[in-house]
Amino acid sequence: MTNILFKPDYRNVQNDLQRVMGELFHKPVQDIIHEKKVNVSPAFANIVEKTESFMIQIAIPGFTKSEVDIHLDGDRLKVSGKRELGSGEIKYQRREFDMPSFERIFFLPENIQKDKIEATVINGILQITLLKAEKAVPVSIEVR
Repeated sequence: MTNILFKPDYRNVQNDLQRVMGELFHKPVQDIIHEKKVNVSPAFANIVEKTESFMIQIAIPGFTKSEVDIHLDGDRLKVSGKRELGSGEIKYQRREFDMPSFERIFFLPENIQKDKIEATVINGILQITLLKAEKAVPVSIEVR
């Protein structure tokens, strides 16, 4: 079994932990409950391995395909998105899932057909299909 590796951005994790812990210990509970600030969420991912492919599914609610960039550099697959948030016509009471940008980086195994990667966005889920390359068959060489 081969794995697709994901290395999280520890700065975001640290910031999230600091935000949550700081809010719990330095603010009254009433302020936390009624807080109206925008929360930034990461783009969560599922990785599925099938017999002939890998499938990466990334939750990107509200993003269109034109706002998503996918770049492959060697074995490094970078998936990012950026969009403009509304100009303020909508007044939110609370906003938890609207994110202006995201970035995820995956390190792919060697057995991927890099020229046949496909991506689609359906109902807020970006699905990237990575076909596995055929296994190299050992070659026997006759000595003369």
